[in-house]
Amino acid sequence: MAAKLNEAVKQETSSSSQASSIFEGASANVKAGTDNDHPAVAAEGDGTGATAGTPPNVANGRVARKPKQLDPEEHFPVKQRMPVQVFIEESFGQRLSHWGPTLTAVVSLILAWVVIGLQRQQIALNQKQTDLQTDQVKAQLAEMRFKFLNDLTDKEETKKIPAEIGLAGHGSDALPVVHFALGVEQGQIRDSAVSVVYRMFQAGSYESRWTILQGLMKEFDSPNQLLHVGIVQSLVKIRPLMTPPEVQLAVSKLVERFPPQAACATVQGRTLVKTMATFFPVKDADSITELLKIVRHPRCGDGWEQAIIRLAEAAAAAPAAKRRELEPEVARIESEVLMGLRSTVSDDDLASGGFQEFVVNGQGPVKFDVFQKKVNADFTELKESLNQK
Repeated sequence: MAAKLNEAVKQETSSSSQASSIFEGASANVKAGTDNDHPAVAAEGDGTGATAGTPPNVANGRVARKPKQLDPEEHFPVKQRMPVQVFIEESFGQRLSHWGPTLTAVVSLILAWVVIGLQRQQIALNQKQTDLQTDQVKAQLAEMRFKFLNDLTDKEETKKIPAEIGLAGHGSDALPVVHFALGVEQGQIRDSAVSVVYRMFQAGSYESRWTILQGLMKEFDSPNQLLHVGIVQSLVKIRPLMTPPEVQLAVSKLVERFPPQAACATVQGRTLVKTMATFFPVKDADSITELLKIVRHPRCGDGWEQAIIRLAEAAAAAPAAKRRELEPEVARIESEVLMGLRSTVSDDDLASGGFQEFVVNGQGPVKFDVFQKKVNADFTELKESLNQK
């Protein structure tokens, strides 16, 4: 390695010497050419070498001319040239500029850290404000619920209506309290909550009415069956105030959420179907379709009785062509119901409740033969409504 390095140094020294020799030779040639081109001239005069009549560029017997400029292409072949690198000393500002990107990156990191810290503080502050607002809302709801229930259970009946009006005045903020009251066992409290829903719906704007209706539909997802009954009671109460889109929303949810065959397996389900049957107006053609679905399931008990009564009213109000169209369908449903009545409705069902409309002389539980006779009689009345002229 050292030998190669020494050899490279020698070659470079030799190249430098050659370049110096060439430069000295070129300088000598230039000098000689100048002497030959401008011979000495005898001069007389003032001691400067110039005489009268002598041109100003002649001095000391020689003609002064500009030296010829060398052509590097002529005197320095390519093989004899050397690269020269020139370094310019940088100023303090220039040296400082090299640190600019690094300083910018460091400042950016510091600013990002500061911004992240401020964002975390803002998030924590917002969370505290949210928690505080949530606590305030819970406290307000608890106060409203206590006052409403306290006034309803008071012995003075005069406090009932002001309590309903006062709760309805809170608008949608009072919906959690209303939903709670709709799901209690006490029928008096549930009825008052239904009245509150009616007052809120009656006085509300289109947007607030839609909010109330959607809130009621959402509560159908609750497992509390008494709450379902209270919601359906509320829908029946506000039915005259509802617009067609609102009715459509309610009907679609009721049909989807409470099919009669599944809903009528419990006492609360039979009560719910009974209330739901009253939601369908007798003069609405779509109501006949929904009422027929209930009439197919006598296990609904009181709900079945309510449905067949309203179906007879709807048939009586329908045009003659519609009644003739319903006759074969009603006859088919009657045959199916009577043939499967014993297997569909058991003595346990009759004894569990939800068949109060079939009790004779206030004596219960309902006997199956009494129930069967009532079913036959109801179908007879329905067919008579269809045969009206």
